[in-house]
Amino acid sequence: MRGNQMNTASNRPESPDIVKIETKGCRIEATGLARALKPGAMLQVGGETNTTIIKGGSVGHTRSHVKNKKPLTRSQRHPTQKELDMLCENLNREWKNLGRCLNLDDPQLDHIGEDYRGDGQHEINYRVLKKWKETFPECYTIAVLANALKEIGRGDLADELQ
Repeated sequence: MRGNQMNTASNRPESPDIVKIETKGCRIEATGLARALKPGAMLQVGGETNTTIIKGGSVGHTRSHVKNKKPLTRSQRHPTQKELDMLCENLNREWKNLGRCLNLDDPQLDHIGEDYRGDGQHEINYRVLKKWKETFPECYTIAVLANALKEIGRGDLADELQ
């Protein structure tokens, strides 16, 4: 965010449009940040539990953990292609957290991110699931996948796997 960078010496923003930026644990408070962004510009702020998309001129939506409404499946069958496609369409940028919950290590995930960055989010999500299948074929089940989705706060997607 050129021109609106933090002044590290005083820990205050250099731009007068940004009133205050504070970190509180995992949370970032940025008062006045939406006014500082150009119209149409977007900034995504967040972590595992909460993501806020700030758009120039207004604050966008916040999505917290989505809990599952149905009991988690215990099915030991493999995910179908239709289920994988549904996950790849809806997982968004939570692919790295899902990969970690599926016991993929950071170097594997970093390679996927680098190798498929230009191919779009759907492809990155698909490659994470494919790497999980290749690395842990004995764990490649709907039950394990649903539990991992619940762990990353995507119970809504876990509910779709029955």
